[in-house]
Amino acid sequence: MAPAILRNIAAVVAAKRIINSHPQSQIHSSSNSTPSDNITAAPDQPWGEVGPADTHLLPELKKLYWIGVRSELENILFALREWRKPEFADPDSIENEDDFIHGFDTFVDQVCQGSRAFARRYEERKRAKPNTNYHLPSYAAALHERGLDLKADRISSKIKQSLREEVQGTPLLEERVRLLLQSAGLLDIEKLIEHRPPLDGWQFWRRPGVPQLTLSRYTKDSIPIFSSAHCSTCNTVIRGPMFYSSTTPHDQLASTSSIPDWKICEACYLERYYGQPNVYKVHKHCVLDGSISPTSSRKICRCTRVPHSDKSGRYRTLFPINNDDKHVTTSRKGGLQCPLLSLGDAIAESKYDAMQTLVTKRIPLSEEKRRAQLNPAELEKLKQSESKGIRKKKKKKENDATLQVSTMPSLVDETDRIGTQGKSSEVREAEADEDIPFFMRRYIEKYPFGNVHMALRVGPLIIENGVAHTKGGALVTLRDPAQLSPSRDSRSLPPPYHVGYAIAEDSRRTVWSQSHRQRGRKRYKAIMKQIIGVPFTGILDRKIEDSIVQTLIAGSDMPFDDPGLSLADQRKLIDSILLELMPKVKRLLESRVDVYLTSISQRLIHQDTKLRWSPTKNSCQSFCDAILNWDHFGQFIPDNPPPYPLSPGSQSQSQSRPHPLYLISFATRPSSYTRNKIATKFDVPSGLTEEYLLKFRYGRHEEADIIDTLHEYWFDFAAFGKHLYPNQTLFPWDCTEAFGRYPTRCGDCNLSKHVWAFPFDSWSIISLHLGRDRWMYAPTRGEKLPLSDAEWFKNRLTLLHAQNLLLRVGAAMHRVPAFRTATKWLHTSEDTSVDRLKLGGIHRAQPFSHVFDQGLYHQYFIAEWAIRDLDERVRQYEELRDGRVRLKDVPGPRRVGESEAKRQRREMEEENYYSTGLRIQDWGPWTVLSMLEQII
Repeated sequence: MAPAILRNIAAVVAAKRIINSHPQSQIHSSSNSTPSDNITAAPDQPWGEVGPADTHLLPELKKLYWIGVRSELENILFALREWRKPEFADPDSIENEDDFIHGFDTFVDQVCQGSRAFARRYEERKRAKPNTNYHLPSYAAALHERGLDLKADRISSKIKQSLREEVQGTPLLEERVRLLLQSAGLLDIEKLIEHRPPLDGWQFWRRPGVPQLTLSRYTKDSIPIFSSAHCSTCNTVIRGPMFYSSTTPHDQLASTSSIPDWKICEACYLERYYGQPNVYKVHKHCVLDGSISPTSSRKICRCTRVPHSDKSGRYRTLFPINNDDKHVTTSRKGGLQCPLLSLGDAIAESKYDAMQTLVTKRIPLSEEKRRAQLNPAELEKLKQSESKGIRKKKKKKENDATLQVSTMPSLVDETDRIGTQGKSSEVREAEADEDIPFFMRRYIEKYPFGNVHMALRVGPLIIENGVAHTKGGALVTLRDPAQLSPSRDSRSLPPPYHVGYAIAEDSRRTVWSQSHRQRGRKRYKAIMKQIIGVPFTGILDRKIEDSIVQTLIAGSDMPFDDPGLSLADQRKLIDSILLELMPKVKRLLESRVDVYLTSISQRLIHQDTKLRWSPTKNSCQSFCDAILNWDHFGQFIPDNPPPYPLSPGSQSQSQSRPHPLYLISFATRPSSYTRNKIATKFDVPSGLTEEYLLKFRYGRHEEADIIDTLHEYWFDFAAFGKHLYPNQTLFPWDCTEAFGRYPTRCGDCNLSKHVWAFPFDSWSIISLHLGRDRWMYAPTRGEKLPLSDAEWFKNRLTLLHAQNLLLRVGAAMHRVPAFRTATKWLHTSEDTSVDRLKLGGIHRAQPFSHVFDQGLYHQYFIAEWAIRDLDERVRQYEELRDGRVRLKDVPGPRRVGESEAKRQRREMEEENYYSTGLRIQDWGPWTVLSMLEQII
């Protein structure tokens, strides 16, 4: 009974601590927010009461929406004026790129019902191996199944061919004005995820991420010792990208001498040094190449068979390691090997050490590996043994550490979880994920999204909860327009309005307003596209769209940015252009805007919709899900108009049901999150955004944004120090498909193939890019300066061109009735897990690119090729990548001590795949043909 008693005592203490900091434990004496019921700080400004939401919310939302549209159009007008300058007028290489649109085949198979049925049959056949007791099907059954496969293949091929014909027949929307108008996303809906530090009292969310390493010192044997890099301003460990300054920042001159490379973390940069021209961004990177000098490499290596000088007597550089050098290696335990071969292990050990928390017991890396190989019974026995050892310790320091660990709801043992109410589906799903890195399995959280601030963007509107001083309810404001101007000296004026509305969670859902609301700089970590709107995609009335385009072109000829004009005269010119433009835009969008805002306002008004933020009962994620109506926005490709809500004052039913309401929906039902095990090449793997967000489920909230995290693969883990192929600067992945699904490899692809490898992720990442400005990009070509105007212009143009390639295929999907029919099942299925099929991507051939496919510790921190020279690194990378292309199907897990290359060779040799067996019967050929014709 002693262990249970100790656990109960620890639980009581821990629960008391959590309750004291729990937002729901506070008693609110007024409708105003208190520090305990918000996650976002905001200034305390006065509010003016508007009235009850049922009569005032929808009109106020519409008013604010059109103010936001006006701001977006003004931003586009300034950008277009600059894009037409002589230095940007010539066509860019991206505009002259091969226009062949391809790469969407895998995505089409993932969402079509017939292809998914084939995938299920394929998985069943793979599981039924010949060496089992599986009863082979009869000839008739096998023939019927083969006919279904042929039918699915024929339908899929016809759909893909129709899409290609529609795409190639779609008028090119490459005019820059249309690209700029598409970038506004006036009818797009997105979930915006902002960076937030852990809340007070909820420190179990602070799980350290992989740090940026730096060379600390050398031992007397010239062996490098690595440690975490610290911010030169705040002294915290840098765990994402950093910013270098060749000179000491001005605010530090009084306290320190000049430092050649002043390292600044992202938080300090955004707060104190943002936009300074002498400060530039650096990706998190591997420090091996810069730490081992030629002299050091010769001191470290003492191998007698490795010459330290060439035939002419000149000293050689021994690191990075050349394959021709025969360094001493050993596979025996306790054996000696050349220290140069152990540098990768030193990097891994240093990263691992920096990821341990102060209250977490330090477990050696070798012990972590041993635990990862234990089965559940052996692991439970080890835990019981350790528990007995802990109870024998009497020192207060040790007891305190144990108590602090026990307050964390992330302990693996379910009986030790604190503050839970029953079994959470999120916990069960996460615990079932066997491919979570083994040393992080202890950190699975009860409330994985509680520390994530999420907002819903509807066109120019942003709707969120959890913001301080917003009457304890929801806040509606305007977003910052996209960063489009190519010039640093852009005279683009800020939005003239900073209006905000709050909806209080009282019986009337009272609406409050602010006329000049202060807004700070946003730091988004990821964006999840929910709805792709139809404007300027070729779906709506082209006459109105062409008129809008011509008005913008004519307006961009006017000198509204002439420094010789007064600000008042500039404003008059801008207002005159927008006065002509706004009625046309309203005529194009108004019917759909009414449906969008009516649907969302009805959810905000409904008493069942919780507005007050709580990390456990109404997180920002839950709030966003609650106000986005699945019945209105859930259909992947809207076929027939569903019963959209009628806004007050609508004259007719038909006017209130525009069709199509939107282009594509990536929205999913709240209960659709599952971690499906990938068994075959036809299963849908998690996409890039899905994997990034999954890190939150075990406390990894210190990550950089998703774009910088993807860059880390090439610069830090793989140690290339650069991208290997075109298109990776903005879309940092390898689009090569594994298991022979598509012949084109990354490097030979065009931009269309590259972005259609992950359509949901590409659309989402483009939105995140458009919210960044030039200071948030690392210099190109090794320069130590922010991007030039020409580089920045190409950056923006490439993003808009990529978005246009996605939109052209999306528009083609509407014109192919067979595709619309084949995807209806996604919306009507009672199985909510099918929703995530829209979010997946290709099976990546990129080795070790799946975050949760890196089960062995060495691969998780650094690639096995990192100690080799660059040519050998690339060769080994491409060898492993091409090996995954040649595999017939999803391989089994790596065995203990097995490298990825050895696993691929074993899979090739075993060819352990099901081959159809039949019980032969005497069936005539005409009977066979007749059966196939009936099926097909």
